[in-house]
Amino acid sequence: MKTKVLLTVMLTLCMQLYSSESPEVDASVSKPVILVSPPEMQSFAQAVLNRFNQSSSEFSAELSTNVSEDNLENAVYLMADSQSGSYSHEWKMVIGRDIIVPVISTGNPYFESIRKNGIPANRLSDLANDPEKQVWGTLLGNESKKSVVVYLQEETMQVLGEHDWMTENHLSMNTVESIEELKSKLEQEKAAIVFCKLADLIADQHELPAGIAFLPIDANNNGQLEKIENIYSSYNDFIRGVWIGKYQHGLVRNIYVAANSKPVDEGRLALIKWMLTEGQAAMLDAGINELAYAEMPSKLNALAPLTSVGIQNDQRSAFPWWLIVIAGGIVAILTFELLLRRRRKISSRENSNQLYENELIQAGSMNVPKGIYFDKTHTWVFMERNGEVRMGIDDFLGHVTGSFTRIMMKDEGEQIRRGEPIFTLIRDGKKLTVNAPVSGTIRGVNVSLLSDAEALTRSPYEEGWIYLIEPANWLSELGVLSLAERYKSWIEQEMIRLKDLLAAAMARGNQHPAYVVLQDGGAIVEGALGEMGPDVWEDFQEQFLNQLC
Repeated sequence: MKTKVLLTVMLTLCMQLYSSESPEVDASVSKPVILVSPPEMQSFAQAVLNRFNQSSSEFSAELSTNVSEDNLENAVYLMADSQSGSYSHEWKMVIGRDIIVPVISTGNPYFESIRKNGIPANRLSDLANDPEKQVWGTLLGNESKKSVVVYLQEETMQVLGEHDWMTENHLSMNTVESIEELKSKLEQEKAAIVFCKLADLIADQHELPAGIAFLPIDANNNGQLEKIENIYSSYNDFIRGVWIGKYQHGLVRNIYVAANSKPVDEGRLALIKWMLTEGQAAMLDAGINELAYAEMPSKLNALAPLTSVGIQNDQRSAFPWWLIVIAGGIVAILTFELLLRRRRKISSRENSNQLYENELIQAGSMNVPKGIYFDKTHTWVFMERNGEVRMGIDDFLGHVTGSFTRIMMKDEGEQIRRGEPIFTLIRDGKKLTVNAPVSGTIRGVNVSLLSDAEALTRSPYEEGWIYLIEPANWLSELGVLSLAERYKSWIEQEMIRLKDLLAAAMARGNQHPAYVVLQDGGAIVEGALGEMGPDVWEDFQEQFLNQLC
């Protein structure tokens, strides 16, 4: 900590002294960023740029339908899925989504059945193709002859027309011109379905209007809305479900910002970063849904760091000798600190047998200390002499996920119950919530993990402990916990299940096969889950961490 404070003071001093000797740069000479937009997205692009120009005093942006060779390096392109094939870009990033949702009235006579079982996607998409299927009995799989009246918000036409899921017949349905008319239709016709733009429906409320609910879609057409596909309980759950690919593909299109190469200049980076942060509200106002909160950090990290460009001044080349001396001192301190930390980490790993030297994970390579108890939530507990129980995660999670970047913990004094969430592990925006292995009261929290979350996987049984707990039902709950030998047998089965999960992820075509070796009983690559998408993390959460015996 002292080292960090010293370095901060020295760097701040250097920056202030150097800036005082350097000439000011006139920001007005910066070229405006050119945002190229297809004609059909001009109004959206202009609305976003107006807000950016109002919020930024250092950079500005201009809208164009094309770009000249002179401005090529200062341009970014706005496009949707359907336009991405019209351009050739080496780099692009999703900044928002155009989402169409079917909604119903909470007063729908079949509301409870719909909310429980959903409507199979194939039946919903057949609504306009066959007049005989335009009854609720067809949608619900019962004998009801009540007609289904379907309305479309006019603004949905462009999105629906780009996908095969909606045919031309669908586009000839009844239309509503405004959200107010939509609400009125659902109030008057309780059994109606309305397809509308989600961004227009929620405005800035981040929730559906009173009396209106999502129409849940049974994506796998099996007649029931399974827990893993039920993303319709709230707006935030729905947005996250869209992000990880659980919503019907034909009802959503991504909105991208793209460039001929990955932007590294300050102007374009400032615009893109704004779009990913403050600009999300502007896009929502312009009819485009914001990103899921959890996906923003990884997108910001993927951007190149802001660097100073375009400053040409000979006085900069005459670098003061005293700054060179101070810089050398800072480098020496940093080098010493890094070497010291590395030595500490290696020593800690050796003491806890945590040197992950092999590229492949084997059940036998897991560190399983004797004398502590393990739970099926992949946690361990150990009773101290004073009767308090120390708790942490097992070595399995560290091998499978790799290092975590953050942990969210409860506060000292909070009551906990076995099987309920007790902390959340985070890696690049992806989360795993771990349930409590025992009940009781938290008496101690390892606050060092807030600044060194890597200790969770580097030394899970020593540095990486998480809580001290005063147990409430120790003797009764002890019966479902396992000691080392029994736990080792169970971990072998967990490895088999993990291979199945990763193989299923690869079968969906969205994961890289190099992360797992499955042939002839092969092992799993170290940190296999770490680089996979949030949908695989959610499956891992459901299948491995939510299981209690």
